[in-house]
Amino acid sequence: MLSYLLLPLICTSILVVRIVEKDTLKFIGLTFNIYVLKKLFIGLATGFVMISSVFIIGYAMGFFRVVGYSSAGDQVTWLFFLFLIGFFGTAIYEEILYRGYVFQKLINGSGMIPAVLIISSIFALNHYNTPHFTMVSLLNLVFLGILLGLIKIRTNSL
Repeated sequence: MLSYLLLPLICTSILVVRIVEKDTLKFIGLTFNIYVLKKLFIGLATGFVMISSVFIIGYAMGFFRVVGYSSAGDQVTWLFFLFLIGFFGTAIYEEILYRGYVFQKLINGSGMIPAVLIISSIFALNHYNTPHFTMVSLLNLVFLGILLGLIKIRTNSL
């Protein structure tokens, strides 16, 4: 996903909710307190460990190789830092995009089940350009979208 769109997406969501809808940011699941920040950190760390595990296992089993980098400390540190920015930025961007304002409006307009199914399908289809995309990965992404949508509804938090 395009992590550089995170700030415009957050700003647009805030403006629409606050000025157009005249509602609080809790409407789209954005609340800021120590509890939410702790959960955000736990969620991002869990996702990072899961994605990194897949990378490490795939690399160790020879499914792919990493080329075009130097083992010099500065370059490895810089690449790791860029990976973290891309990973966290994409995770936050997708949560706001798929389970923020539009999702809440769909729930209000069509009900919980249709909203979850619509957003989950859009979420899955948005990953169509991913290398080696298959029907299995499409179904996995739909199920993941349903799970994340239900978590958003239950916790009322992104």
